[in-house]
Amino acid sequence: MASDAKPTFHRGVALMLCENEAILEETMVSIDTTELDIQRIGGRAIVAPAYQLEAIREALQQRGTFPKVVGDIVTEELLAAQAAQEDEEAETSEQQEDE
Repeated sequence: MASDAKPTFHRGVALMLCENEAILEETMVSIDTTELDIQRIGGRAIVAPAYQLEAIREALQQRGTFPKVVGDIVTEELLAAQAAQEDEEAETSEQQEDE
């Protein structure tokens, strides 16, 4: 029997994928993660809020590691603006349905 649990989609999340577990382990040891909300999601990967990507990238570059970044670097302000816009659109949609 299927569970009532529904999948959760996370937006504004950055994924860092390393070539192997050893590289991820070295990376995690080499940077100060006390100010970051990093979650390990497997042997080779971590996720963090996208707005923290720049801090992670800078920490790695200070240690001589230059990661490839795919896509735009998202700021906390951009995420807040997008959320506000979506709230406004949802409110407008609800109002139109009520009419």
